[in-house]
Amino acid sequence: MKPIENAIYNESKNTYKPIPEGTYPAHISKFESKEYNGAYVFNVTFKVAEEAKDIEFAEQQKDNNGNLVPTGASVTGQQAVGKEYRTDKGIWLTPNLSEEDSWKNKRYAEFFASIGMAFGKDDNGNMQLQMVEEADVMGLPCLVQLVNTEFKNADGETRSSLKVGKVHKWEDGERISSDELEADDLPF
Repeated sequence: MKPIENAIYNESKNTYKPIPEGTYPAHISKFESKEYNGAYVFNVTFKVAEEAKDIEFAEQQKDNNGNLVPTGASVTGQQAVGKEYRTDKGIWLTPNLSEEDSWKNKRYAEFFASIGMAFGKDDNGNMQLQMVEEADVMGLPCLVQLVNTEFKNADGETRSSLKVGKVHKWEDGERISSDELEADDLPF
């Protein structure tokens, strides 16, 4: 083997530290919509904001069974800054539903209202939903709850990853431009 200077590893000091679950300040960084059988599904991605570096979270580590457990220490959100996370599930909008099926649009209405989209009311007091577009939401400040979500990979093994659970309006946050969202991207 060829020796390499300054290439070290110390297992007791260099353990993997997962990004902890918690609520992080973020901005909407990607917004995709697709039409499927007359309905629309929206996938929203959030980029964790610089302000997360000042927030403390309970540190976690994997136990012998691969489960995340708290260590009793705390860490800042620094390692999450700039990382992107998607909503756990698509957000569906189904137009032309009967009144008894209009509940199917509940998640759409709640999700977009929670980030500050204002829908009007019709003469009967029903929320009149509108099609949210990319320009309406890109760069919006939000508080996102990151939660570990389990899934099965192609080999049938159970894995987990952080996904966005609940989303709230970030009252003190400022909307950022598309240029600011892309500023951290590496050129490859």
